Amino acid sequence: MIYALIVIIAIVVALQLLLRTNTAVVFFAVCAGSVLVAAAGKDTDLLAHSLGGKLQVSTNVAQAAVMLFPAIISAILLRKRIKKPLLIMAVVPALCSALVGLTIVYPFLSGSFQNTLTASTGWPLIAQYYELIVVVGIVSSLLVLALTIPKHHKDDHHKKGKH
Repeated sequence: MIYALIVIIAIVVALQLLLRTNTAVVFFAVCAGSVLVAAAGKDTDLLAHSLGGKLQVSTNVAQAAVMLFPAIISAILLRKRIKKPLLIMAVVPALCSALVGLTIVYPFLSGSFQNTLTASTGWPLIAQYYELIVVVGIVSSLLVLALTIPKHHKDDHHKKGKH
């Protein structure tokens, strides 16, 4: 199962890098999704039933979707925002967003998938270092944001005054 865990994380990281999305914003959007589900609480039951129609959408699926929605939308809207030379720096927030995303979706997975993840050799490492992963994600995301947000330059020859 460790290989499946590595593949899932690698796919999420690779997609972010191939899209050249701003991985810092995606990381913060994963965190925002967690807060969104915590704030929505039981209202996700209502969402699951309204989305379901004839399909049976479980509350867990609705909560996982609500949790990941900000990250997915951010990744799509912010594609091609990282210049190729900065892609190497975008790897760390991408990896942290994949790891944090997996851990916050974990409670909404089926029991058998939870058991399989828990039994893998990689999951205890992720759980043990979760706080460190979040701190590294925040710091690396702030660094990537600092390097990617355009700076306003003062234009000296458009100043008002005497010529």
